[in-house]
Amino acid sequence: MAQEDYQLQAWPVSLLPSTPAGRIQTVQELINMGILDSKEQITKLLDYPDLASVTHWMEAAENDIEWRISKILDDEELVAPDSYMNLEFAKSRMQMAYLEALQQGVDQKKLSLMQIFISEAQAMLEEVAPPMLPGMPGIEGIPGMEPEEGAGPAEMTTETPLELSPEMDTSPPPETLPS
Repeated sequence: MAQEDYQLQAWPVSLLPSTPAGRIQTVQELINMGILDSKEQITKLLDYPDLASVTHWMEAAENDIEWRISKILDDEELVAPDSYMNLEFAKSRMQMAYLEALQQGVDQKKLSLMQIFISEAQAMLEEVAPPMLPGMPGIEGIPGMEPEEGAGPAEMTTETPLELSPEMDTSPPPETLPS
């Protein structure tokens, strides 16, 4: 192909600049645009070596769900959701991975494993926060939150404060001045 038949353009390898100031500015712009919204994403993009010991823990939730997604896609192995994980984040991220895998024509078995993960995460979320039903004991003045008839306020017990014996010296210690 002759040189005049094509045009060569150089493009950056990364959207993020390599200088710390440029990287911070670009990440801030992404936050302002609503593209980034979690500490995990932000710390991962900043990628400062001197903050690695701190950001390592902040990225744990994202790294964990990425590992679970790769176990499904690479090994056809489901690592079920865990009650200690951020279930909302895990479910959301797995849904995104599922949609991407669906578009890429990933094997149905892997898609099914992703659906199982999403369903289990949703069930765990519902288990943690059961909805308030009308008629359940609750708070007066809020519909569906009124206490049942006959259910009075809980008895409050008060304990008498501890008293110090008269022989205990409760005065502040004398000040000692340097000599």
